Amino acid sequence: ARRQTAMLITRGTRGDVQPFAALARGLVLHKDCDVIVVTELCWKRFIKAAGKGLRPGSLRFRPSGGDTTQRVNADVAKLALQWGQHFDSLQALMFSRSEVEFFTSEGCFFHWAWEMRPDFLVFGFLLTHIAMIISEALEIPIVGFSLQPARQIEPRTNPQTVMDEVFGPVREVMNGPQFISVLQQVMERIPDRFTLNDMRASRGLAPCPKNILLSNKQCEELRAQKVPVIVPISPLALGAQAQQLESEGMTLTDFIFLRLGTDSLDAELSDFILQARRDRRRVVAMTFSSMPVGEGKMLDIAAEICRHGMPSVDPGQENQRHHPAVIALCAGQPEEKEVSPTALRLVQEKRLLVLRRPVPFGALFPEVDAAILHGGLGVTSEALIAGLPVVTSGILLMDQRYWAARLFELGCGSEARSLLWLLLLWLLFLLFLLFLLLWLLWLLLLLFLSGCCSWGGRKASWKDLGSCIRVKVNYCSCCRCSGVTTRSILRAADVYVAVAVHFVASAVGVIILTVILTVRVFDHSAFLP
Repeated sequence: ARRQTAMLITRGTRGDVQPFAALARGLVLHKDCDVIVVTELCWKRFIKAAGKGLRPGSLRFRPSGGDTTQRVNADVAKLALQWGQHFDSLQALMFSRSEVEFFTSEGCFFHWAWEMRPDFLVFGFLLTHIAMIISEALEIPIVGFSLQPARQIEPRTNPQTVMDEVFGPVREVMNGPQFISVLQQVMERIPDRFTLNDMRASRGLAPCPKNILLSNKQCEELRAQKVPVIVPISPLALGAQAQQLESEGMTLTDFIFLRLGTDSLDAELSDFILQARRDRRRVVAMTFSSMPVGEGKMLDIAAEICRHGMPSVDPGQENQRHHPAVIALCAGQPEEKEVSPTALRLVQEKRLLVLRRPVPFGALFPEVDAAILHGGLGVTSEALIAGLPVVTSGILLMDQRYWAARLFELGCGSEARSLLWLLLLWLLFLLFLLFLLLWLLWLLLLLFLSGCCSWGGRKASWKDLGSCIRVKVNYCSCCRCSGVTTRSILRAADVYVAVAVHFVASAVGVIILTVILTVRVFDHSAFLP
């Protein structure tokens, strides 16, 4: 019998592509299919490596165009990601536009489907419209493979601040599926390079309805056409949401992992973990994948954990309490030119291991005691299978907040934590230094103004000191002073008053800034799901 050919289309970062590589191996090994994976060119080597041990020619790669990793690491994208975690409105905007960003690859996906003529096509969450166009134009059956089943932004926890009480109703509306659906339809109609109806018209298909609906029209159409949508997530991890997703026509299976049969830890990792066990230290693994957190911040967090972390022990075993060791997995982060002296010292002491290469989580996580993760589906599912307690941190956006909430509900992870929370002591120390520096500057300025020396034999002014106060004072030498007039005393008094006012204003400003940032650190609107 003729083998069936499956075409898998996806775009995104490694977390988006790896489950499709695992699915491709499963289709070849267990269903004897020929598989074509169409994705970004930067993942060609990764897809080829996933075909190790398979029948020759059974797993092929085709390019889709685009480079999501490069776009995520751009300065504008980093800024949007950093601020997006604090503002639900910005998250809603990014969520609604995420599928539109991939419209430019429609030509490549359509070309390969037209040329290869697969028996069925498997599409990702952000390629729904493109898959529907290919299916309708070329009459190819499609199957959804959704790694993000929830089509809404994870709501925040109970309000903890006044601002949460005020903006709570607005956030509830913006986070809901109806608002996201409306905003997504607006984005599909905004003229960019081309709109959704432009793509449909180019394939000879009828345009989408002109009216904007409160529901997700493509999901409703998939259900109406009885298109299967597979969600590779265990129902146990979703809790009460599992029944809701199944009622919407989704089929929950189990976590899917890419296993090549050769996943093992190298000598450097094994020796580091073995040494930590000899020193009776707990081992913490930390990774943020391709989220642009920065290697410097990761090493700062690792140093804080190594220096101040102290795991609890059973009564009577207090002598076994030791600061933990940390494995910082920095692959995907821009490498820092200079590493802090503290981190270098910890590396030399074999308490910190910095790796800038990919590591198989399936082999690593069973060997460590805890993990700090960015909250992606792949790494979170690996931690769940290994039974690790997890702290979800980093850039907390849509699926990161979603999985942080699921881990917290299951009792195997904390609520999502901001990097500011992890570096709280460091932040407060910097604010204290800032306040101290400003205080010293004002003190020096006050001492200077109280002197009686002339400035080059001319009238000294605030402009000479770089100040914005336009007050001029006559200075006289303490050794050549011929007398101080009432007018000069009054001018000097004006200067002292001005200095005192600015000093008090600066002190109050720094204190207010410290309080605001501290409250922001503890404010759940900044980092909690």
